[in-house]
Amino acid sequence: MKHRNTSLLKGLLFVLFLLIVFVYLPGSNFLNLSLNNSTIIPIDKDVLFQWNQEEEKLVDISQYSFDAPHRGEKITMEKILPNKKIIHPILILELYHCAVNVYIDETKIYTYGQDLYEQKKVLGHEFLRIPLPSDFQGKNLKIELTVTEEDGFTSMEDTYILNEGISYTKIIVEKLLTLLSCLTLITFGIIAIGCSMVIKSKERNILTFLWIACFSIIIAMWMLCNDDIMFIIISNTQVVNVIEFFSVYLCGIPATLFFANVLENSRWRKIFYGFAIVNGILDIIIVIIHLMEIANYTIWIPVMHVVLFSIIIFIIYTLFISYRSRAKGVHILVYGMFFLVIVSLFELLRFNLYKYLNQVVSDRFSLMPIGALIFTGSMLYYYSMRLLQEYRDKATQETIEKMAYMDMLTNTYNRNKCEKLLEQMEENHTCGYLICMDLNGLKQINDTYGHIQGDELLVNFSKVLLQTFQKYVCAIGRMGGDEFLVIIYDTIEQTVISALKELNENLSQWNQKKPTTILSVAYGYAYYDGEKKSNILTTYEEADKEMYESKRKIKGRTENLNSLNK
Repeated sequence: MKHRNTSLLKGLLFVLFLLIVFVYLPGSNFLNLSLNNSTIIPIDKDVLFQWNQEEEKLVDISQYSFDAPHRGEKITMEKILPNKKIIHPILILELYHCAVNVYIDETKIYTYGQDLYEQKKVLGHEFLRIPLPSDFQGKNLKIELTVTEEDGFTSMEDTYILNEGISYTKIIVEKLLTLLSCLTLITFGIIAIGCSMVIKSKERNILTFLWIACFSIIIAMWMLCNDDIMFIIISNTQVVNVIEFFSVYLCGIPATLFFANVLENSRWRKIFYGFAIVNGILDIIIVIIHLMEIANYTIWIPVMHVVLFSIIIFIIYTLFISYRSRAKGVHILVYGMFFLVIVSLFELLRFNLYKYLNQVVSDRFSLMPIGALIFTGSMLYYYSMRLLQEYRDKATQETIEKMAYMDMLTNTYNRNKCEKLLEQMEENHTCGYLICMDLNGLKQINDTYGHIQGDELLVNFSKVLLQTFQKYVCAIGRMGGDEFLVIIYDTIEQTVISALKELNENLSQWNQKKPTTILSVAYGYAYYDGEKKSNILTTYEEADKEMYESKRKIKGRTENLNSLNK
């Protein structure tokens, strides 16, 4: 319990540290750079505001809110521009669901979205950079908006004039943490996907790693669009809106597939696979309907919200169950998911307060980059812990199998493993040669010098045996006592003859180096024709019989030699 409390405290302190850095870093003088009042003209105070045919009002746009407008309604804003010199001036307009016309002294200098509105196409989040004439000072700026969606907004985003080059700097400075977070996520995702493609494996662990990579790239793409950074790269607002919409709803697919791969409960895995399939089918349907211009993709937002909300609820439930079961590393995943959910709820609350009540909640920063990084990091941590545990289990299993199937003295397979291999050959109809071997003189060594010397004889013979047959596709085992079995798969008789000749040569070389422990072997071999589905035991008996015939001949030659010496 003490260890768990310490880990929780460390995790909370780490998150608190990130939040402190995140809150205070954007407000530092370093990040503000040269963005001061001398380089930016805000269009907020003393703006003449008119909604439809209502009476004009002089308002502060940054503090002014109004009822959600209906499709087709007009909003007009006018302001006499101050006498402030700016080189290469541009007007920054951030809008939601609006077609726009911009005038300087009743001369139209810019238009956007009117043709799309008339074609009933989607006008979503627009970040417009509108060039102004260099002599704009003292002239009347008029911005005319046509609302293209029902209840699209209730207040205006910041509108300002600044130098064209500084406009990029301003976005990067204000969204530096988002930019760095997204670059980190995208770089990791690309490297991870590249590694997965190089490995070319469909194993569960590789696929899990791939889903984390896909999630990190997709969530990063959404943040780049949501925080206006994508507009630096892509000027077409329609493309950015499509990327923003589909990225936020596509990220649910790799997230659910990740949990489907790491969960042990098969029923839960099937449910997560179901969520991923439903999410993918909906995305495909939305794309087809949008491309065929039957309906725009925004009408599906409530449906996708329900799908994502269901996914999040089920993820939280499964994490809670896994947390109670104390699965390895799951507590970090729980913390990461919990933090992302809190961040998402905070962002949703802030969006709705700003949209409907014009109440700004900590507009200096967004917690989503931190939330995305922490959740992605928690997935990687949990994945790593599971992978490490699987490797440990595999190593333990291999150790157990080695103890069960290996002859520890000779470092070859034992009798149980040899019999299992023979059964597999018969079941799979695998062809091959069975070579039965008998080490000569072991009983005499044991009786004369003891079992320690006899064990040494077995060890030395097994070394020569492994050295000889290591280049063949084979299995080598000790059937018991002084008997060995070699199986050479899918080969011809000439290969077996060559291998046995090489074995005799290696034994001779060994005996020349260590004449005190003479190694001699009798052997016999037989071919097992798996295609004819013959009996493997019959083949083994043939090889064993030939081996004993060879042993009898060797014994006879030895006895004749001994009688001649007498």
